Amino acid sequence: MIELKSYTQVSLDTIQTNTKRRLAQNIAALNAWKKVKHLTKKDGTEFKFISKSFENAKIDYDFSGKPILKVYFHDDYNGYSNDEIWLYDSYNAYSKKQKYPENTYIDRVHYLTPIEAMEVISEKIKYYENVINEKKETLEKLETLYIEYTNKLKVLYNEVLEKCGDNRQLKSSMKEALEGVRVY
Repeated sequence: MIELKSYTQVSLDTIQTNTKRRLAQNIAALNAWKKVKHLTKKDGTEFKFISKSFENAKIDYDFSGKPILKVYFHDDYNGYSNDEIWLYDSYNAYSKKQKYPENTYIDRVHYLTPIEAMEVISEKIKYYENVINEKKETLEKLETLYIEYTNKLKVLYNEVLEKCGDNRQLKSSMKEALEGVRVY
């Protein structure tokens, strides 16, 4: 009898492990983003430098020198990792509908305020919550769907080999063709 892996090219255990690995990383990222806090001066005004405006996150810069906000986190599957959001938004200065004020037309970049950055963080948190729910659902349904899929492939494989009869060359060719099939 041929192993299930030869039908699918990937074992159920590998798929489950990879999904659990990504789930753990997403949960750690979600928790890191939830810890980010917007800081202001005691009188409620914004700090002069955006780097002082966030707790549990770090300001860094991308390859073009524009600011990004990073969170760092750790999980048992993946070790240390990070996630980031851009603290700027590029746009078309010649668009008839402008989202940003006219004084930013020249460089076509709008630098986010800390309040706008917190809105982006809220969207990021919602994104991770959706992804986590999707991955949990995947883990719940994966085994039954995988077994159903491999059983159907087994039946097909055996039917094709039966139709080959006693022709060893045809059987060998069909085995080679079927074991190399990948369904995407």
